Amino acid sequence: MSPRPADQDQELMLRYQSGDASAFESIYSRHAGRVYGYLLKKTNGDREQASELHQAVFLKFHQSRASYRSEYPVLQWLFVIARSVFLDQIRKNSREVDSVGDEGIENFATPEEDPSQDSEPPSLEGLTNDQREAVEARYLRDESFSEIARRLGKTEVSVRKMISRAIQKLRSKKGVADENA
Repeated sequence: MSPRPADQDQELMLRYQSGDASAFESIYSRHAGRVYGYLLKKTNGDREQASELHQAVFLKFHQSRASYRSEYPVLQWLFVIARSVFLDQIRKNSREVDSVGDEGIENFATPEEDPSQDSEPPSLEGLTNDQREAVEARYLRDESFSEIARRLGKTEVSVRKMISRAIQKLRSKKGVADENA
């Protein structure tokens, strides 16, 4: 009777922890495709992003090999690392969205009209109601992303993305207006 794949993985991992580079190659060849498939699904088919995350997963796997505990299956541990790397990327992107969102909003946020007028500020035309509400809440009322998310019934990540897309839309609209001026 041959050993189960999980037992083989565990044996390979123990050899890898003691410095056997060929054990890593075996683990990689056995599981790289599954990890890549998982990341491809998580990134909605973005092959470039999945590939970058895939490299990060195996780098982290290598760097943390000493902390592997044999009571966990190697494949399960790899997927925990993959999920962690993926979530780290989402957090990083959220921070980038936040910093992009904060930059240059003064060009769009305040109309030079009488604020008592009921008309929509021209600079926010073309945005959906949710986008307009989120941009106004963030930049005119200085509300946090979590406050906006709670009020709109959305996740904080989706509010960050919504604001980022709104700002991109406003920037592209401003670029068109500048070209026509």
